[in-house]
Amino acid sequence: SGAVSIDGNSMLDYLATQAIPFTHDITGTIFPGRAGLMLSAVSLAGDNPTDFGGMDLVGELEASFQPGTGAYSTTAQQGLSNGQASDLNQAWAILGLSLSDKNVPEGANQYLIQSQATDGSWGAGDPDTTALAVTALLTSKQAGVQDQVIQNALQFFHATRLASGGWRPSWDPD
Repeated sequence: SGAVSIDGNSMLDYLATQAIPFTHDITGTIFPGRAGLMLSAVSLAGDNPTDFGGMDLVGELEASFQPGTGAYSTTAQQGLSNGQASDLNQAWAILGLSLSDKNVPEGANQYLIQSQATDGSWGAGDPDTTALAVTALLTSKQAGVQDQVIQNALQFFHATRLASGGWRPSWDPD
């Protein structure tokens, strides 16, 4: 249950009020990445991801799967967010479904694996996106630590680690 507001609302109560506006654009089209993020939170908190905030997070996310490409993608568009196929959207979708104990189609993992850059990263060299992709692949249980895709990511982390012990986000030029 955790922290509760003065009004008696929990984190899940708040998330439930935001589920549809956060995961959909103004036309009602789902953002697969945002749905995966919400699904991850709801699943880890132990709530029902098939009936949360007036929607079936699992069913709507699964319906955005494109068997021809292996991507979770839609035409959702609002501000800087979109539902187009991307490694970030794919990683969140895979992680959310895996955390809710749903089987992820092999093609979904293959899409993410094939979007890995030659340096072992995802997200144009972004360590956060790379960590998310690795976590999603491992959580799906369709990739293991010894698999080359994970080893390539680990090599990326070793090669880009700063003297401070951290990593520079791809958006931070200095």
